[in-house]
Amino acid sequence: MRRNLPGFSLIEMAVVLIIIGLIGGLTMPALKVMMEWQKASTTTQNQEKILFALSSYALQHKKLPYAGDFTGKSTPGRVQGIVPFGALGIPEALAKDGYHRWFTYKVDDVFAKTPTELIRQLGGNLCYLLNQNIQLTVKGGEKEASSTKIAVALISHGPQGRGAYPNPSHPPPIGKDEELNTQSRDQVIDRPISYDPANPFSHKVVWVTAQNLLAIYGRAPCTRSTPEKTSYEAPVLPKKEDQKKTGSEEK
Repeated sequence: MRRNLPGFSLIEMAVVLIIIGLIGGLTMPALKVMMEWQKASTTTQNQEKILFALSSYALQHKKLPYAGDFTGKSTPGRVQGIVPFGALGIPEALAKDGYHRWFTYKVDDVFAKTPTELIRQLGGNLCYLLNQNIQLTVKGGEKEASSTKIAVALISHGPQGRGAYPNPSHPPPIGKDEELNTQSRDQVIDRPISYDPANPFSHKVVWVTAQNLLAIYGRAPCTRSTPEKTSYEAPVLPKKEDQKKTGSEEK
């Protein structure tokens, strides 16, 4: 005896598939937007944490670290490269943006190479370096004339990673502004995201002036003019003969 088992007809299955497709079509764009927002939020959070670590480093060492390599070590003389996560004592993952690409780290040579003894003689903070020859600047576009002198900058190369490290494995920068952020050692461009075909811009940039660097960690920013300092003289150490004479006189 033949039985007719209950089931779905082809029309019913087609209707179900159409409904699933409609639901997916409505939810996928929202899901994609949420995922992009999460990546951008992670980028901002990591940049803030790195700046906090840099200000802590500055308070402890009286200078900023040079840029690092893929091991996280700070490389003397290197003013542009990867965040020196090893020197800062932060996880490697924090040195990358929400898209899992390395931040570009730029530091002015004045704040990285200045001898620690000089900072101690000048009051124990970086405020006294404001009168030095600071080269690193930021402005709102390659064609803008005005610029601001800064101590350090962190650059995320955006969703496409144009110009990110290592350069050969990522798309090249497009436009003058992205090229400056990728190639220039002493210039930083910080402007809103733009989809202009002639000069697009997708970088997320944060930077700090010397005046505000210490304020991030809870210390007061530099609010007054500092004395003019143009050179560093190493302290004169007493000779061994003088030390012996001093010791005998104390006896």
